[in-house]
Amino acid sequence: MELFHLQTKNTSYAFTILPTGQLEHLYYGKKIRLDDPLVLSEKAVFPSGNCIVYDRNVPHISLEHRMLEYSTLGKGDIRQPIVEIIFPDTSYVSDFVFLKAEKRRGKEEFYHGTRGTRG
Repeated sequence: MELFHLQTKNTSYAFTILPTGQLEHLYYGKKIRLDDPLVLSEKAVFPSGNCIVYDRNVPHISLEHRMLEYSTLGKGDIRQPIVEIIFPDTSYVSDFVFLKAEKRRGKEEFYHGTRGTRG
């Protein structure tokens, strides 16, 4: 399980990537030490009763029961979606999954010569 743990002087923000590719929120609040993301992640070894399983190869994951960073339409998450997109073929199912991340040193330009905020 890959852990992303962002910290400021006083706060921690942690999330991980589910085996299905969605980002799962783990923690935001007072700064903590977090070595094992499994401590904060929901444990599930079998599908919940009346729910939609996202991927039959990972039957214990239902998006309805996970603390996702964002919700989308049509894949089992019943919460208000972060965005609603109607595609040219009139379908509306969105499936945003994590592809990759890069760890870099320092701060890069954020937008046309400006730099990101500092925390």
